[in-house]
Amino acid sequence: MSDWRTTRFGANYVPSGGWYDGLWKEFRAEDVRADFSALAELGCDHLRVQLVWPWFHPEPGTVSREHLDRLVRLMDEAERAKLGVWICLFTGWLSGFAFEPAFVPRGEFFTDGARRHQAEYMRAVARAVGGHPALEGFDLGNEMNVVWSAPTDTGDAWLAWAVGCLRERIPDLPVVCGIDHQPLFGACTFSPAGVARSTGVGIVHAYAYWSGAQQRYPPEHPLVRRLGPYLARLFRSYAGDASLPVWLQEFGQSGSCWPADDIPNLMEEAVRAGVAEGVCWFTWWASHDVPPDRGFHPFELDLGLLDLQNRPKPTGVRFRQLSERWRGRTVAAAGYCPPPPEPETESVWSWLERQASEAPILLD
Repeated sequence: MSDWRTTRFGANYVPSGGWYDGLWKEFRAEDVRADFSALAELGCDHLRVQLVWPWFHPEPGTVSREHLDRLVRLMDEAERAKLGVWICLFTGWLSGFAFEPAFVPRGEFFTDGARRHQAEYMRAVARAVGGHPALEGFDLGNEMNVVWSAPTDTGDAWLAWAVGCLRERIPDLPVVCGIDHQPLFGACTFSPAGVARSTGVGIVHAYAYWSGAQQRYPPEHPLVRRLGPYLARLFRSYAGDASLPVWLQEFGQSGSCWPADDIPNLMEEAVRAGVAEGVCWFTWWASHDVPPDRGFHPFELDLGLLDLQNRPKPTGVRFRQLSERWRGRTVAAAGYCPPPPEPETESVWSWLERQASEAPILLD
């Protein structure tokens, strides 16, 4: 069972050998073993792993036995390295690309007709790995709101249904919903209150680049350097619960748009401010760099703690230092602030600016 009362450190797994298509289509246990061993040496205690939905569920009535077997083998390697695994199911959105099964059209994802296929897939994955000692929990999907849009009452109802579907199979296993920053800035498929209500955990994905913070503010501004902890405060304000566990599930920065030698300092500020604000878990994006010939956005290429040869980068060295210092600390209780008066972009940024000015988060 996951413990949200103490601080933990992990990474979003991006395989060193051929990204996710290399992992799931040409699984090599020795490569995964080397990756996981290197991550454990950095101080990671958990990983977030993406299942690319259409690869695992290629057609109605068929969940790929081959892919499920590869997932079990990955879990075996995680157990060997003493790493907990969070499995992201409906991916969905990954590193700037959308992956969708042809038999669930984008506009029908939240319909009753799609639920039969979604339940089939969730139950198959749960059967395959539900009893595995490395499994810590399920994430319903990576930034699902980027691909599949709906009014928030529809999205929240689907979320409650999906959590219930998984808990029918594994009653005590935690389930979260890995939304990006957009639902915190306006209506965008899932509401923070709905996420908190169904899962009991707040999720924050904090990128100064993708959120627009670094375009709005100078480099030294706290909403650039400590964005994640301020978004954690914002999430709790929407949820109306000062004690809600908040997981900083994705944070990172790229040398394509920021001085590379400052990125370890950004990481440290985010972690120390997060500890002060009562953030419980810190999960860096990403574990590894991406080969430059893959055609990805430049931001996606150099986010790793490790390079493609599993050598620690400066961010990896700093991560190890931070995990050694802060892991296992009892999560501090955070105060409660009323939410922004209007849940729309400019009002939310104004609210965050007031928080940074009038109730700043200081480094622990």
